[in-house]
Amino acid sequence: MEAKIRAIVYEALEELNTYRSSETPLEIVDSLILFGSGSPLDSLDLVSVITDVEEKLSDELSISLSLTDDVALAATPSPYDSVKNLIAYVVQNAS
Repeated sequence: MEAKIRAIVYEALEELNTYRSSETPLEIVDSLILFGSGSPLDSLDLVSVITDVEEKLSDELSISLSLTDDVALAATPSPYDSVKNLIAYVVQNAS
């Protein structure tokens, strides 16, 4: 399951790269910072990735999970700290 979730997150980031044509493409690795200091993403980029991941989880794995609810926002470590944390959060909370 983790491998499928990782593939979904990476795919969402790859799709984002296609829209960032004038900017340096993201290096898509588990340590990529998604939010905060050191993140190459702006707020719209992050929203786009989160929305894509939620949709792909639903469509491809029948997982209904909000990545913007109070649980996600209060999670420690934050799922937005890195790709690795986002994947771990989804694996832990997938239903």
